[in-house]
Amino acid sequence: MRNYLNAYKTSSLAYVLIFIASMAPVPDYEPLRRFDLADKWAHIVMYGVLSLCVWWDIYHVRRTLDFDYKDLKRTTFYPIIFGGIMEIVQRYCTFGVRNGDWLDFIANTIGVALGFIIGFFVLRKLYA
Repeated sequence: MRNYLNAYKTSSLAYVLIFIASMAPVPDYEPLRRFDLADKWAHIVMYGVLSLCVWWDIYHVRRTLDFDYKDLKRTTFYPIIFGGIMEIVQRYCTFGVRNGDWLDFIANTIGVALGFIIGFFVLRKLYA
């Protein structure tokens, strides 16, 4: 486990930061209340960046652009599962401070998909 965390420092840090952001209370900030979908955009950005961090780490650990099923799990399935778990934890373990939302889970999945597309098509082209 320690070797994995050492090798995947960037994505491990992204997972931890998303966990902290997901558990923290949401401040009542007036400009954000006027923008209806600010929360969904935040989810898309967070999980897109998470997927890109995993891409970054995969490239820097292996120094190759070969892509296999394990990479698909690391860049898409695990972040999506993590997003689902975070929504469940928000719903049942924050005692009303945060609430889990299926639309947030969909936004998480969209972010992961965008991160996967950018990682697969853009980052691979940059390092080719």
